[in-house]
Amino acid sequence: MSQYKILHTADWHLGKQLYKKNRKDEHDQFLAWLIKYIIDNKINLLIIAGDIFDTVNPAYQIQKKLYDFVYQMGLIKNFQTIIITGNHDSNKLFEIPKSFFKLHNCSIYPTFDPTNAALEHYIDFNHKKVGIKLLPYFRNYELINHLDLTNDNDKDIELFFHNFFTNWSQNNIATKILVSHHCFGHYNYTGSEHAIFLSGVEYFPLKWVQNEFDYVALGHIHKRQTLSKAPPIIYPGSPIPLRFSETNQKYLSEITIDTTFNLAQQYIEIPQFKKLIQLNTSLNSLNTDLRNMIEKYNKETIDCYLEVKIQLTQAQSGVIDTIRSMLVSTNIELISFLPIISSSETEKIHYQKIKDLSLTELFESYHQHKYSGHKAPDDIMESFKQLIEESKHENP
Repeated sequence: MSQYKILHTADWHLGKQLYKKNRKDEHDQFLAWLIKYIIDNKINLLIIAGDIFDTVNPAYQIQKKLYDFVYQMGLIKNFQTIIITGNHDSNKLFEIPKSFFKLHNCSIYPTFDPTNAALEHYIDFNHKKVGIKLLPYFRNYELINHLDLTNDNDKDIELFFHNFFTNWSQNNIATKILVSHHCFGHYNYTGSEHAIFLSGVEYFPLKWVQNEFDYVALGHIHKRQTLSKAPPIIYPGSPIPLRFSETNQKYLSEITIDTTFNLAQQYIEIPQFKKLIQLNTSLNSLNTDLRNMIEKYNKETIDCYLEVKIQLTQAQSGVIDTIRSMLVSTNIELISFLPIISSSETEKIHYQKIKDLSLTELFESYHQHKYSGHKAPDDIMESFKQLIEESKHENP
């Protein structure tokens, strides 16, 4: 074998919906394309760096999609798959079918346990080894159980992971790869990820891994990001855009190791299976902006989902009907309508953000809106909090 080829992907989020729209067709098209790409380009290893599913308890049909994919991968000669779990995955759910996966050349690493060599994977290539260290997502309490804490918690964590990254159970390793689902370096959120934190540390500093590995395969961030070029430390991003704030073009990361164990990395564009469009407009500009958008995107060969953010001075009926009537006989479907009501230059109510507020924050925001920006008095806020607390203890 003159070279060893690896594909790195992550954050599939099978079962994901977008404003109640099922993404099944897009995921099916991605998996079909991925299988063909692996076969056509003679890929030897697929790494999936966590968040295979969107929820810890996915529906049967969603789980079957992964099992069918693993079965098809197992039919390819000289090929294997490695999967770690992410923060959206249930490690127990992945423990159950490990025997099935093993039969089809797929190795699952669902649980963080640094006390044994089970988080290492070795590949024989050109009389040496490619060593892969696996760091699936873990919760803080799982880490604390393994720490010998002193007064300097940060130093304890750094020493712990230094030992984890540098200790290997086998020798003769020519290329070292880390696979992890966590936050590393100065990453950029897209907004669709759940925040996760390392106990006492917000992220893994890159200096912890830069001198220990030849490639770092990451998952969790949905936007493609190159945190380091030497060595490559890569978030490939999700294979389909998971919300409107994400760019439509998505990628895989491909690694090639030659017989002298030089490693080369490149990004592979994933075809777009459905385009997500945002339109920011006002009531006066709506018809013109919408016509221009239709002219631009109706030429696309793929269907589009549309989100409209519209500036209004007051609640307005019939706007959604106007938009939908203009989209008839196009390849564009409106699935999100976000009115932004402005009663002055400085006062705006953005309905997309309401869901992010707690009850007390929502009440405070309402009070300021109703009473010209004045905060609710302390006694009123205290009474409101007591009311919330009492409601928690009422019989259903």
